[in-house]
Amino acid sequence: MDLEYRATEQFAEHIEAISINAPRLTGRLSAAAERLVLAFVQGGKVLCSGAGAGTALARHFAELMLHCFDRDRLALPAMALAPIEPDCEPEASATALSRQLAALGRPGDVLLLVSSGSGEELRLALAAAHERELDTIILMGDHQGALSASLLPQDILLAVPAQNNARVLEVQLTSLHVLCDLIDTQLLGSP
Repeated sequence: MDLEYRATEQFAEHIEAISINAPRLTGRLSAAAERLVLAFVQGGKVLCSGAGAGTALARHFAELMLHCFDRDRLALPAMALAPIEPDCEPEASATALSRQLAALGRPGDVLLLVSSGSGEELRLALAAAHERELDTIILMGDHQGALSASLLPQDILLAVPAQNNARVLEVQLTSLHVLCDLIDTQLLGSP
């Protein structure tokens, strides 16, 4: 096996996933950035949670809000919540997130959910956010299933079709970085 060839293939798949998804996501990313800035300006915060590897991406986004992305700015109110555990009972995981949302979430806040999958735990997390009157931004793979029926008109869904979870996560990471840039541009102007 030629490892250099394999590595080149991996980069090509990454570039293709980004290229295919960029036009599909830019409008929704703009809407998400506007929603987040509105929440920040009105005294709200973003609560971030994820399932699987999406947990690390959700935590990364919260850290970028609290510190900075490309430019120095004041900290923006963001918090990483405990992960949505797809390996345990979905109801138990959703109950844990629901308890966190009950303690920390207020109307006007935004819940950012990140997952490469679309398990029952995401649908239950979405229901918990709706119960607390939180707006939601969901980054997930393209297997929406029962989740689509649970979406409200104000929910922003960033679904990423890709051949494998690695590509989904790579597009999600890039999308979160684009989201950070759009937030900073609204708050600080163009660089």
